[in-house]
Amino acid sequence: NIKGFDTDDYDHRKEFRRIFAFCTASKWSARAFLLIDIVDFSTFSTPEQLALRMSLGQAVTSCARRFYRLQQKGLVQHSRFNRVSTGDGFYIWSYDTSPDGHVSTFLLLIFLMTLIEFMRKEASSRLALRAACAIDEAYTFPYDGPGTPPSDRTYASFRPDAIGPVLNKLSRLVTAAVPGQILIAPFEQPGREERPDEILDVPTMVDRIKSEILPGELDPADSIKAHDIVLELDPPGLLRATDKHGLLHHCYNLRGAIPNRAGSSGPLSLQSIGLVPDDAARIETTAFRPFVL
Repeated sequence: NIKGFDTDDYDHRKEFRRIFAFCTASKWSARAFLLIDIVDFSTFSTPEQLALRMSLGQAVTSCARRFYRLQQKGLVQHSRFNRVSTGDGFYIWSYDTSPDGHVSTFLLLIFLMTLIEFMRKEASSRLALRAACAIDEAYTFPYDGPGTPPSDRTYASFRPDAIGPVLNKLSRLVTAAVPGQILIAPFEQPGREERPDEILDVPTMVDRIKSEILPGELDPADSIKAHDIVLELDPPGLLRATDKHGLLHHCYNLRGAIPNRAGSSGPLSLQSIGLVPDDAARIETTAFRPFVL
């Protein structure tokens, strides 16, 4: 027992969680993470690397803001995201540990890949990404080390870091991806609380985003309609991918045509994302071999 701590007092519990977050590591049995990797980053000059990293950081922030419109329509829960640098990219995850947080993390990846491909097409951006998503065990801990006394000021700037199997899986999986490709590790997790029989897996999550969330962004005046949106696992089954270390991984390949609005009030257009696995010209020089299990 902790002297003076009342387990029935909400403020006491909240303050204890703050202290706990600042001083310890937390283990999560299932946490959704993204790994975003800039293609051929080391081949660019230092000024070019700086420009690419700043562009990617701005793109992530812009895509996180896209959630506000969906939240106002009740299509997603508000989700704050954390990111840590890998040097040539980011690990990204949501502060929301619920199934909705898993979906929001995956949706952020879709938004980000859509924006990057739009920038490459419309603005001749040199920023190209490989991306992977997974849900697995993770440990989060204070980025600046334990022991910082929690206060309103320090809590507002609290930054978590993370390690664990899910990050290891992503770092290996993304080496099997080619530029523009989106790979997803298979998973099965409990679904939403209001649907106790629901199981959240990759096909279910893809269908939910395609049929329930993305159409909600469309306005009646938009020329793009819900039936124009494409988001699919191509092929629908699991693939085998070999990373640069020769390790075999099972994964899905995601592709789509996603609505993208130029600016905050510009017209919508459909932006293609992802890679079709039979695009042999793009995979023949990599370790990725898309054989359906």
